[in-house]
Amino acid sequence: MRSPVLPQKSSVLRFLFLGCSLFLLFFSPCPRNRVSAFSLSDAVANCDRHEACSLRSPVAARFVCSRPLRSRPLTWTTRTRFPSSFLFLSPQTSFVRWDSAPKSAFVCMQGSPLLLRFPPRNASNRALRPAKPFALFHRTSCAFFSTHTCCSSAFLSLRNYCSTARNFHVSDSRRFSSSSASAPSGKPRNFRDTNGSSLSPRVQPSFAEKPSLKMATEERNGTACCGPAVGEHWEMPTKEGKLLTGLMVNNSMAGGKVEFVPQKGNRVCWYGCGPTVYDASHMGHARTYVTFDVIRRIMSDYLNYDVTMCMNITDIDDKIIKRSTEQGVDFLTLARHWEKEFFNDMTALNVRLPTVVTRVSEYIPEVVALIERIVKNGYGYESQGSVYFDTQTFRKNEKHVYGRMEPTSVSDEARVLEGEGELGLTSSEKRHPCDFALWKKAKEGEPSWDSPWGKGRPGWHIECSAMADSILPFPLDIHSGGIDLRFPHHDNELAQSEAANDRPQWVNYFLHSGHLHIHGAKMSKSLKNFITIKECLSRFTARQIRLLCLMNRWDSFMNYSPDGETMQQAVDVDRAFDYFFALVKAKLRDATPVSDYAQKWTSDDFALNETLRATKEQASASAGVHKAILDNFSTPEALVALQHLMSAANTYLNQKTGEDVKAPLVKEVAKYIFHMLKIFGVVEDDEDNMAYVKSKGSSAAAEEVDGLVQCLGAFREIVRTSASHGMRVVNQDLKRVAASPVGSEVSPSEEEGKGDLLASLSETMRSLLQACDDVRDKKLPELGILLQDRPDGTFVFKRVSKEELQRAKELKEEEERKRRVQREEQQRAAAELQAKKERERQVPAADYFRVLHAELYATFDDQGVPLTLKTGEPVSKTQRQKMLKQMEKHQRVHEQWLASQGHT
Repeated sequence: MRSPVLPQKSSVLRFLFLGCSLFLLFFSPCPRNRVSAFSLSDAVANCDRHEACSLRSPVAARFVCSRPLRSRPLTWTTRTRFPSSFLFLSPQTSFVRWDSAPKSAFVCMQGSPLLLRFPPRNASNRALRPAKPFALFHRTSCAFFSTHTCCSSAFLSLRNYCSTARNFHVSDSRRFSSSSASAPSGKPRNFRDTNGSSLSPRVQPSFAEKPSLKMATEERNGTACCGPAVGEHWEMPTKEGKLLTGLMVNNSMAGGKVEFVPQKGNRVCWYGCGPTVYDASHMGHARTYVTFDVIRRIMSDYLNYDVTMCMNITDIDDKIIKRSTEQGVDFLTLARHWEKEFFNDMTALNVRLPTVVTRVSEYIPEVVALIERIVKNGYGYESQGSVYFDTQTFRKNEKHVYGRMEPTSVSDEARVLEGEGELGLTSSEKRHPCDFALWKKAKEGEPSWDSPWGKGRPGWHIECSAMADSILPFPLDIHSGGIDLRFPHHDNELAQSEAANDRPQWVNYFLHSGHLHIHGAKMSKSLKNFITIKECLSRFTARQIRLLCLMNRWDSFMNYSPDGETMQQAVDVDRAFDYFFALVKAKLRDATPVSDYAQKWTSDDFALNETLRATKEQASASAGVHKAILDNFSTPEALVALQHLMSAANTYLNQKTGEDVKAPLVKEVAKYIFHMLKIFGVVEDDEDNMAYVKSKGSSAAAEEVDGLVQCLGAFREIVRTSASHGMRVVNQDLKRVAASPVGSEVSPSEEEGKGDLLASLSETMRSLLQACDDVRDKKLPELGILLQDRPDGTFVFKRVSKEELQRAKELKEEEERKRRVQREEQQRAAAELQAKKERERQVPAADYFRVLHAELYATFDDQGVPLTLKTGEPVSKTQRQKMLKQMEKHQRVHEQWLASQGHT
């Protein structure tokens, strides 16, 4: 049900609505929750990257954000005279809780319809009633908030979405006057929902200005300007002559999820921000590059787009210069070393190389040329040998927008300076504090190149613009990077490229991967949670790391903890797929040839086939793989669908014998699962082989076969020796039993002989089983063979790398150690409890309370029954009766102990 819309054209309806609202506010049945009157035009907020929201109303409000819960939610507590008012949040927010109504919640996942739950009616507060449903209009800056305590509604207009990746609060708004919240002069501009219906006039809020930063408050065309709403100026490419797959993607340029339309045919021109190579690659890099590798594989291998990907290597940067100076090496030598290490890590993670790799040091002429174009177009200026981008001139041009993706962050001077680098220049050289360097004047000891403005080097932001401009056409289809680069780096890239070409919208789709946290905290060397890719690969396989990324939405928060639940889930999923393909190959090897038995399908065959079709059907309305992929590359849902299909296939195979297994159907199911895992980059082998673990070369395989033959020969020798010895003993015993007369009594020696016979058989069986276990657990793993016994007595085997087996062995040993420690702790606790009970049994009944409960009682009678408590209070008659029963029960326990000790 849609939320009510405030009347806009009819003054009468507006007056009636305001009158009803004020009536409810002043005459609420709960006097302590009454509030003063306020204008709806005052209910305007702006959420900025200063981690603050200014609620323009005379009503005081403060929201304090506490620690995030799982899966990127925010938990809120409220201190407001509107005890249960709802605050607008972005479509990426998943959960919000108010302490004024602890059981109420609203849920919002990626712009889907919201679910709003209210607490039950409170008997002590009859004013607590459910409000009307909360409505969020996707890709707008509008929302309704409601105060169900006073049973009223008001309109809340927001300038921009709040960032769920950052904590923010609503500051005390009593410092704003109600008159300052009036709408700007001129005809107000209306917001519209997805159906195009008008919602409410847009109100321009005012802000507390900083003397050094006026960008957020400068006026354009006579009205206060706070920057555009995200996506307000984004235009979707035309659809004629394009490959349209129905793919919806979360686009930072549009402020939400929109349909993907390439610029030309099926071609996709993609620029991805590469690493700044000055240190070892860490798990944050793995999160970003594995994630975009998955998306790239999906677009090229599944959706059939022709993807050209360009990725840069930043080898000129303040961090590189600083690190090379500290180590006393050339900056390019340092950069080349870590660049090589980066690509080695990417190869280990099975990340495809980009189509084009660009290094900043190789594109200096292109950088200079692009800066000259920016200056020529009037968007750059020289100052003391450096060149800066003129953000104010750019903003004044009607066809350009500065801060497209984070418009509220353009006033954050700290973040602007952070983008200038550790060796950044002073702000005295700039016309405006938010201007940023295109070309930095050379300092002593720094690398430099010739330019029309003298010796210098490129600024950070211009590097990507220049390299992308020299390789890919305008506009780009996709630009990708981590969410932490969105401002100022990516917003400045957009401004530079649009200024150089004097055209808007340099990028059609900007993809930002979510944050990575280690143990729930941001990865940082200062927190000692900095984990390199090599460290992670020493414990987990590349498949398991990729599965972890697949189990999380690419644009959402992901937590990595080596001993955590999410990583263990990835390991379990990896093992499940590994076992499944080994089982399939074993069943197919044992399956009866198609020509030898009837192939008529049973109900089980039809059920498995139906599960397969539902999983892969492109037109299916169910949650299948194809639907999940088109929904913003939703790999978690796709992976769940594949696991469901795998589970159905496992059930089918476990219920069937060789002649009942329909080999063609099983093979098709397994090939489809393997095909999708290959598209995701989990496996590399051909679908026909279905080798989940990458096999080695032919020479290594030959050595393994030789070792396998030797291993089996040694096992045969042990079995023959044990069996021969056992048979000799058994034959001797049988001959002795046969020579005994029928009906004769069995002598003690014969009884002893029978015991020896059973003992020898038992020892023979034990040695044979131990030999089998040794082959499975010791010999075969050394040769890269993993053999698993199945409950039905059969077995499956698969080839795995020795390194992976070693990791599995260490993990198994660690699990065994934990279980042993837990078992020892339980045994110790049980022993202590038993010893305590044993000590209590030795206490006579008359001393039961004196000895065992002396801390509770002060005086006792002749029988040992307490008279007074430690507090001096007398023991009541009821308490005394209970104590007497306890003493009787303990007397029986004590007597049993005496009997066990031989006392009467």
